[in-house]
Amino acid sequence: AARSPIARNVVGPRRVTPLRPPIAPPWEREASPLDALGQALLQVRLDLHELRRPQLPVGPDGMALPNLVVDADSRSWESRPGRVSVIMALYNHAQYVVDALESAVSGGFADVEVVVVDDGSTDDSARVVREWIDRTPHRAVRLLRHRVNRGLPSSRNDAISHARGDLVFVLDADNEIFPTGLQRLVAALDADPDATFAYGVLQTFDTGGPQGLLGYYPWQPWRLRYGNYIDAMALIRRSALLELGGYAEERRLYGWEDYDLWCRLAEKGAYAVHVASPVARYRSSRSSMISMSNLSHTAAFDALRERAPQLMSGGLEDWEHPLTDWLNTVKRTYAAHRHLLSELGDRAVGSPATGASAG
Repeated sequence: AARSPIARNVVGPRRVTPLRPPIAPPWEREASPLDALGQALLQVRLDLHELRRPQLPVGPDGMALPNLVVDADSRSWESRPGRVSVIMALYNHAQYVVDALESAVSGGFADVEVVVVDDGSTDDSARVVREWIDRTPHRAVRLLRHRVNRGLPSSRNDAISHARGDLVFVLDADNEIFPTGLQRLVAALDADPDATFAYGVLQTFDTGGPQGLLGYYPWQPWRLRYGNYIDAMALIRRSALLELGGYAEERRLYGWEDYDLWCRLAEKGAYAVHVASPVARYRSSRSSMISMSNLSHTAAFDALRERAPQLMSGGLEDWEHPLTDWLNTVKRTYAAHRHLLSELGDRAVGSPATGASAG
């Protein structure tokens, strides 16, 4: 008897090709003729940057003065060390820095101290921070100053050297923490004492308003082999930072200091906990560091492969099924948007019709 055509039906897709093409790490892809030119241009721009830095001033004894100085302390600095040290590298962000500082100390987590390093700003950044410290005597705040600009990683490392908290949160001077952001991150680390750091979803914004979301992937070390997906705004155990020697100041990693830190942590078997809801706001803007570091990735990836060989060779690969991976990303992004809307309302993120779209 002839078989019913219904019996030949197959429920579900019959794909024989992958749902996404195989991904190759950047250094295995075919090089562009512009790569060498970009690398050379990057080196020239870094050379010019170094040459433009002034020399340290000389004291009465003819010796160069120390570059790092304590510029100002709040009245509460000595008496109120915080469990969380919010560290901030500051360079020419006088118009944004007060909003960043207020976000750090005005949230629901009060056990906070702030360490700011003004990296030789040429605007009024240091004066603005001093005036804010005078208006905020009840908060533990220290302002350090570089006589000569030394760059982002050096500024962060100097801030870490003065931090007293068990936990360090990295906040750039033009970004902001949400009122419950630190609470969520601290709670995540407290719930998992073996985790080295915690990070959450970030809302991106610019002068036009909300833009989207970042940081919605959970901790998956294999992703780092293909690019950085975790911003610097994370809560890190200070002991881990000190053990690794802080942020890399190697020239090849200019602009990639955060990425390098996550790779080195993954290489040594450390892991992070992910908060799947917005914890901070990230300002989207074209900065000189971003534009310079994007000229060429060749030297930076070479450095990462030397510093995290197991990770970068694929030894930590742990692929999810592509469809499951995609569905989980959609769910996390949707949940983060819903949480953001319910917490901040239309004033912060816009109405559902005009609010942030998924990054």
